[in-house]
Amino acid sequence: MYSAPALLFALTLLLTAYAAPSSAQRQPPIPSSPAHPRANFRADAMAAAHRAGRARHEPRNQQTGVALLDSGAAYFAEIEIGTPPQTLKVMVDTGSSFLWVLDGCLDPEECGKSPKFNSSASHTLTQTHLPFHIPYMDGHTSGHVAYDVVTLAGQTAERVKFGLSDNLTEWQLGAAGLLGMGPGNDSWWRRVADQWAEPYFSLFLDPFSMSANSYNPENGGARLILGGTDPTLYSGNLSWVPARLHEWWGLPIDSATIQGHPVRLGIDPAWCMDNKPLAMIDSGSTVMSIPHDAAETIYPALGMRTVGGVDLIPSDNATGPDTTVIYTIGGVEYPVDGVWGCETAANIAKSFHLAESDLSGYHYWCVPNMVVNTQQYWVLGAPFLQTVYSVFQADPPQIGFASLSEVAVQTGTSQGVGPTGAPGADSGARRREVGFAAVLASLAVLAIM
Repeated sequence: MYSAPALLFALTLLLTAYAAPSSAQRQPPIPSSPAHPRANFRADAMAAAHRAGRARHEPRNQQTGVALLDSGAAYFAEIEIGTPPQTLKVMVDTGSSFLWVLDGCLDPEECGKSPKFNSSASHTLTQTHLPFHIPYMDGHTSGHVAYDVVTLAGQTAERVKFGLSDNLTEWQLGAAGLLGMGPGNDSWWRRVADQWAEPYFSLFLDPFSMSANSYNPENGGARLILGGTDPTLYSGNLSWVPARLHEWWGLPIDSATIQGHPVRLGIDPAWCMDNKPLAMIDSGSTVMSIPHDAAETIYPALGMRTVGGVDLIPSDNATGPDTTVIYTIGGVEYPVDGVWGCETAANIAKSFHLAESDLSGYHYWCVPNMVVNTQQYWVLGAPFLQTVYSVFQADPPQIGFASLSEVAVQTGTSQGVGPTGAPGADSGARRREVGFAAVLASLAVLAIM
């Protein structure tokens, strides 16, 4: 089973962007100056100094692959914080640049079951009284700033600024926090990138597991490569596109089409680049967000119907209609399926608390993997990133995409196709008559918000 609250929070990460499209609102208001460090044990201070000195003299040829955990709604990595190190699962998010972890929990219903960082057990922690607060559309997290040692896959950064959260709403997730992999200066990866073989990291995201849940994540095929790429997971050359750097990664969209018809992109001066709409490339977003202008083209082409406040697509079979949206970015076309999948009318009615009679006339109904925002901006989340191999580089600012390899497809970790004409999984195979209960339940909640 999926964990519906887990997916819902992943969706709220995306909806943070909807409610606050400016980069300043995506970044927590954190002053840069730390408080005076507390006294540390001598042995711990010596160990930290040794690690820092060793890092300065290591050759710049590191490349490390990290197997990501699949919660059924998000991707987790295991990091270590403090001395002695504490291992914590955190969500990997290219849509933000800040690391925060739970240090306490004021509301047991929200975070009582979530793992937590024991700040009092770390001898290298520097506490401050500086507050941080990150609002989401349906929830928030807040606490205070601290500094400590943070390690991922053996790569260590000293005195990383991060948030210790004790006030969290709409969480209910089996992760201790969130690791921002955006290009902002507070990102952990910017602190270790000078030791990498190449000045970028790359991602391969397989489709969400149908059996995992937030409190029982699985080792899937998703991979994070620090300091390079994994050539076995993609084919052909990378197509690089100049990026706009905020606290998140942004790319201009050239155009989009559905069933051969052009999609109205819409342009907001606050969200554009080279007079093209800017899209956030966001691994922490479980859905795609499209502007209202685009929905006026896409939704009729999909045959979208609103039933009981829920957007659904009727179908005569489990495969469903052609819902592929083709995005052109940097002159290359990227087809992305527009639905999670299709289910029987009975299952849809049960998941969305609808009357089955409201769904009469069609045996199957499909659930879209996109939501509409009221402004002119795009968020290309996991449904897009699951179709490509992606590479993120801050200097010079650019993002590269490549087709998924046959190896990736054959291992069953590929859900979609790469650029047009490239090797990829059969699009029909993406439609599975399975129980994606968390998707249904989460979208049902969004429909009544």
